Amino acid sequence: MWLEEARRRRPQADLDELVDPAPSPRGELLAAEQMRLFGAALGRLSEALQVIRSLWTQQATTFEGRYYHLHDAVFNPKPLQTPHPPIWIGAGGETTLRLVAKYADVWNAIFAEPDETRRMIETLGAACAAIGRDPSEIRRSFQLRWDGESTDEVIETSGSMAELGFTEQVVYLAGGHVARTAEKLANLLPELRRAQRVAP
Repeated sequence: MWLEEARRRRPQADLDELVDPAPSPRGELLAAEQMRLFGAALGRLSEALQVIRSLWTQQATTFEGRYYHLHDAVFNPKPLQTPHPPIWIGAGGETTLRLVAKYADVWNAIFAEPDETRRMIETLGAACAAIGRDPSEIRRSFQLRWDGESTDEVIETSGSMAELGFTEQVVYLAGGHVARTAEKLANLLPELRRAQRVAP
């Protein structure tokens, strides 16, 4: 994922520079290997999402892909959730956001500054438009690390992300006093909910 992020931020950058600051045959080989592994990982993820969704919703699944091959595969019992359990995909780059547009019920965004988050939203919107999907069908989530110190910061961040449509919010408890931080966060829930209701 780091390579895609670097390429997005520096679209003209030579792959040698991303892997090895000094261009060299070794740098070229490393860059090619990174790209091969990255492409294979995305390919496997794309096929796996198709397979999983089919197994959840169809009586039998036949699939012939590059990485996965199934013939009349059966998955029972089926999930109780309909049409299937929500598929969450974490993404921030253009390629992975295309997977979100195609397969995700929930987009878990890489937390970033508001301008960067808006860019990701625009990229996702374009990817949805390209396949005829309404982006409002995809719920938005993000996660935030909080050490329990600045209550104003966590309330402001939560409200700002709610304004951008992020309704699923996860707070990771950082620091050495997790129980105490969790209690402080629980006490903040009424304010966090008010901040989200204020969001248009």
